Amino acid sequence: LQDTPYSMSVISKDLIENVQAKDMNQIFKMNPTTQETGQFLSGLGDSQWVTIRGFEVNNPIINGISYPSKWASAPMMQDIERVEIINGATGFLYGGGRVGGAVNYITKKPTTQDLRNITVGSYGNESYYSHIDLGGQFDENHTFGYRVNAFYQNGELPSEVDNETKAISLVFDWKPTDNF
Repeated sequence: LQDTPYSMSVISKDLIENVQAKDMNQIFKMNPTTQETGQFLSGLGDSQWVTIRGFEVNNPIINGISYPSKWASAPMMQDIERVEIINGATGFLYGGGRVGGAVNYITKKPTTQDLRNITVGSYGNESYYSHIDLGGQFDENHTFGYRVNAFYQNGELPSEVDNETKAISLVFDWKPTDNF
């Protein structure tokens, strides 16, 4: 981050968990230069259109890989480890079309230690959710890892919209050598 010639904000996983963020709109409210301006394809991701410093950004960056199309979807909230928001023209970093800045979504990866998290909560009104986050390694040499996220939400949100969401994601990694 010190070598990046831009203003950068990082929204950590602890902050995302502490505010019980149900969508990217809550994350973008934490940064004074960003705002969510709409969802393009409902149900395919949390945020399609974000405005950074007055310029709309339609195409997400996921784990540092730029998606050139606005049809690509940002990850669901339960899959996000952290969010990196870069202010300023980032064309030479991620390609054209990002005049105001860029949003890099870092997804959750398999853990080296066993991870077993179960969260049950409410978004307010009569909306309840449950989230299971499991991670670890299949072997003692840390060659094969996994991460499982399962999420279920149902009920009426504070905006008086009845919503039901079901999602599951699986991530596996394989490290055949220490240098791989």
